[in-house]
Amino acid sequence: MQHLRLGLSGLRCGSVRFGDELDAQAQAIANERGMSASAIVRTAVEMSLQREQFAVALSDIETNIASTLNANRRDTAKVSEDIQLLVAIMDQFVKFSMIATPEIINKEGAVALGNRRYAGFIGDLNKAFHTRRKKAVLTQTLE
Repeated sequence: MQHLRLGLSGLRCGSVRFGDELDAQAQAIANERGMSASAIVRTAVEMSLQREQFAVALSDIETNIASTLNANRRDTAKVSEDIQLLVAIMDQFVKFSMIATPEIINKEGAVALGNRRYAGFIGDLNKAFHTRRKKAVLTQTLE
C-alpha cells in the first residue's frame, strides 16, 4: 500500500492511502506520462471537483429549463382558452347569420334590432373574455 502526501491549491490534505491495485494503476499512468504519482492524483482530484461543479451547474440549468417549460405550458393553456373563445364567437356568428337572421321587411327596425343584438353580444363577449370562460359558458350566455 502506497502512502502519499498531497497539497491542493496551497492547502495541505492529509495522507491518501491506495490499495495495491489502485497504487499500481496510478504509478503506471504516472510513468507513462512522465509525471509524479502525486501529480496524477492531484489531476484526478481536480477533474473530480470540476465534474462536481459541472453537475451543480447542470442541475441549475435543468431547474431553469423546467421552470421555463412550466411557464410555456401555462401560456399555451391560456392560448387554448382564447382559441376556444374564438370558436365560440364563430359558432354564434354562424348561428345568427345562417339560422336566426329574419327576412328584412323593415330596414330601420332591422338596424335597431341588429344594433341591440350587437351591443348585447359585445357585452357578453367582454365578460367571457376577461374571465376566460370556456366555450360552453359563452355559448350559453349568448344563446
